[in-house]
Amino acid sequence: MDMRSDSGLEQDSAAIHLHLGAHKTATTYIQSELSRNARFLAANGIAYIPMREFRSWRRSLLRFGVRFAGPSHVKFDRRLRKWNRDRSQTCIISDENMIGTCGSIVGAGKLYPQLHTRLGTVAGMLSEHSVRLFISVRCYASFYAAAYCEALRHGDGCSAEAFKRRLDPASRRWRDVLAEIANLFPSSPIIVWPYENFRQSRAEIFDALAGKEITSRLHLSSEVLRPSPSQAAVDRAQRFAKRFS
Repeated sequence: MDMRSDSGLEQDSAAIHLHLGAHKTATTYIQSELSRNARFLAANGIAYIPMREFRSWRRSLLRFGVRFAGPSHVKFDRRLRKWNRDRSQTCIISDENMIGTCGSIVGAGKLYPQLHTRLGTVAGMLSEHSVRLFISVRCYASFYAAAYCEALRHGDGCSAEAFKRRLDPASRRWRDVLAEIANLFPSSPIIVWPYENFRQSRAEIFDALAGKEITSRLHLSSEVLRPSPSQAAVDRAQRFAKRFS
């Protein structure tokens, strides 16, 4: 079927499976395994768009959007035709920074304060596609601790005492984050799983991301990627930062 966007250009009608993260919920592991198995996925009608390529393009679009012609969904379709040259029926995009950063969480003391603005831009890009959303949630105590360490890793941290003073978990719960996502994608299903169950549920999660049963034919690594730093490492990072404050 010949599908065309309002630009008159042929539109890629692939379903978009959008993995939103969250941070520190095995997101890097999922991206690594999708990348490592990209050829196998492509042979099964599934395109994985590399995270770094998508993130770089999304940033350039936001930074220099005025230089591009046409609305955001037309820009996305033009780029998608390059990413999905085989015209796969399903395209997986995974980028946890679509909903915010750990630095913004530490700065605001609550979950993803920039979500509406950041993900709203992506929702506009994907407005002509069928979208299925995926996100993992994590126990508040361990999530905020891990987010704080990740912010330190990127130089966006503060003292642990300052973060504790501004932290207000009750002001924004995971249910609020999910409601905001649902508002931006009112016609899209949202698949949610607890991070704590990831190890025993990972085959089911990868099958859901692919939209078909494929995990039995994948060799998933057991390697742990990007573990949170130890308390000693956090203490050293804080001492180092104080030297330049």
